[in-house]
Amino acid sequence: MIKTFWVAAILLINAVDTAYGQDSLKVPLNSIELNVRYESYPQGLDRTYVFVQYGRKIKSADIFGKVLRYTIGNQVSYLFETESYLKLKKQGYWYLDAAYSSSVLLPNYRLRAEIFQNWRQFEYSIGLGVVKPHIFKTIPFITGTIGYYFSDYFI
Repeated sequence: MIKTFWVAAILLINAVDTAYGQDSLKVPLNSIELNVRYESYPQGLDRTYVFVQYGRKIKSADIFGKVLRYTIGNQVSYLFETESYLKLKKQGYWYLDAAYSSSVLLPNYRLRAEIFQNWRQFEYSIGLGVVKPHIFKTIPFITGTIGYYFSDYFI
């Protein structure tokens, strides 16, 4: 008798296409990303995530629109999301995020704003947001990070 593995099987397919702008840094002007992820659990329902994302560079901002299709068993839900990264004059940027779903599997909406600053080899941030699950009250939250760059890596 073969015992079932207690580890989830995950299949991830990711395809990205970019069209570079005319600047010398080769920063993508437009980008399209397709991401497919399948998860199978020995005791539980299979899950599938499929999202399509379009990104556009506009002056000192990067703006993304995303549609996510999320499936658990036979239940299907959709999430619509926008993200933007607004570069500041000094070393830093704003991250803004808004998402909406009418499904009971995902929060009704999520809003978030966070400011990131660089200092020497460190990056730190502070932000706030709200998330609204369908049957619960709105939940406010505070976010923050501290990171350290060494060479091409970030921890």
